This record gives sequence, structure tokens and C-alpha cells, in this order.
Amino acid sequence: MEYRRCVSERRQLDDTGSNANSPLGTAAGVINGILYVAGGNSANGAVATLEAYNPANNTWATKAPMPTPRYGAVAGVVNGLLYVASGASAAGILTSVAVYDPAANSWTTQVATVPPMQRTYATGGVVNGVLYVVGGSAAAPNVRTAVLEAYDPGTNTWSTKASMPTPRQTAVSAVANGILYVAGGGDANGTVLSVVESYNPATNSWTTKQRLSDPRDAAIAGVLNGIIYVVGGFTDAPATVESYDTNTNSWTRKASALTDRGNAAAGIVNGILYVAGGYGASGTLATLEAYQR
Repeated sequence: MEYRRCVSERRQLDDTGSNANSPLGTAAGVINGILYVAGGNSANGAVATLEAYNPANNTWATKAPMPTPRYGAVAGVVNGLLYVASGASAAGILTSVAVYDPAANSWTTQVATVPPMQRTYATGGVVNGVLYVVGGSAAAPNVRTAVLEAYDPGTNTWSTKASMPTPRQTAVSAVANGILYVAGGGDANGTVLSVVESYNPATNSWTTKQRLSDPRDAAIAGVLNGIIYVVGGFTDAPATVESYDTNTNSWTRKASALTDRGNAAAGIVNGILYVAGGYGASGTLATLEAYQR
């Protein structure tokens, strides 16, 4: 179980440490062994950039940009397409869904007849071909929401589901065995949370789980062999890693990351968790690291 840095040829998200142009609050997904990192918020505002990392040759490639710059969005992969929902741009909070087709290297925009609620820095995941979006910061100032909505790409429709017990933004989420787990985040009072709650789409219900070992805001997560790994975030120990066993409802400490960071992008490729970008003690980061169980 170890972390290692991946020194890439590209400078947008390579192993160069701080980079004022590297975005944070990005959205990410893995398609056919490639990690795609979309959008984010840079020193110059929201960006539309899409970059793709290929672990097979340790290189980054720039792809077609999103139709609209956005940050604080939620991403999910369904049928080989990357869906990016919610988030905000310079014009305000977005309700459209941007869809990327890697085969065509092109984006389309889906605008549902009944749009979802406006929010940024929500979290979510894909279960059985449906993208779930939960929590986040609502349009009103300093409001944290617990609303859960489900987006069906096949019908381009949104539906409202049972609300999460704890309103919060910048929580981290992962899907294991058809269940969506949501951990940490921040509430409207600025408190960093350790609460963990799980959502079962089959019963449309939430269950409270064992808390994180450390409160974490804007952490990163991935699932390896059915175990959820949570990395970093804005906490007293921003490089620590802990894993959650869904069978025993327990957390275990793991090898720490090499870089303190939160608000990064992450994805699993061939049993390895890759963490890219984010924000650390030196500012916005371009560092890419890999964790192998």
C-alpha cells in the first residue's frame, strides 16, 4: 500500500507543485482506462478545460473544452459518456448537463424540461446508469442543502429523491455495491464534518454510518476492491488516508498521501487511485499522485 508521484510530460497537471493556472473544484471521470478532468476554478475564474490522463504512457492530452466553463460540478460516467452536472460559471449557477463523448472528442448540452435545483459543490455518483447529485451550496448565500436529485441520461429527466439527513457542501462520495456513500463536508456554520451517510436507491432511503476518523472537507475518494478510500481534504491532517469497509462499517488508517490537498480530482484506473490538482499549503496544485492498495 503506497503512494507515488507520476511525473507527466504535460505541465497543466504534472508534478511541478504549485501552478497558479491549475484549476480546483474540477469534475472527473474514468472512461476506457483514461482519467478525464473537466473544468474547475482558476485564478482567472471558471474554466472549460478538459484534460485526459493516460496511465499506460503517463501522459496528459488536452481535449475539446466544455461548452460552458464551470466549477464545483458533479461528474459521472454512463455508457461510456462523461456527464457533468450542476456547478457554476461567471454567469451564475448552472442547471444544464454537459455530456462528453470521448470517441468523437465532442460535447453536447442537455437541458431538461424541469431543471434541477441550482447548487454548487454538491457531490454524487452513478448507480445503475443514473447520476445522483446531493447536497451542495444553494443559490441563497450561506445555505447548505440536503436535497438529492437523480438524473436519467436516457430520458434527460430529473427527479427528486429522499433528502440526505445532513445538509452540507464539499462532501466526498463514492459508490460501492450499488450504495451511494457521502462523507464529511462543511455545514453552514463553517464546521468541518465527520458524518457519513449512505443512500440506497432501491429503497430511496438513507442510513447513518460510522463517522470518519477525522473531519474532512473537500476530500477525495475512490473504491478499490469494494473498499472506499478517502484522501486528504481540508482537515487537521490533510494528507491522511482512511478506508471504509462497507461490510463491517469501520474505518482503517492507511498510508498517507505525499501532498496535503483538498478540492482535487480523482479516479480509479486498473486498481490504482489517481489524485490530481486541488489546493494545498502552497496554493493551487498541478501534482498527480497514485495510490496502490
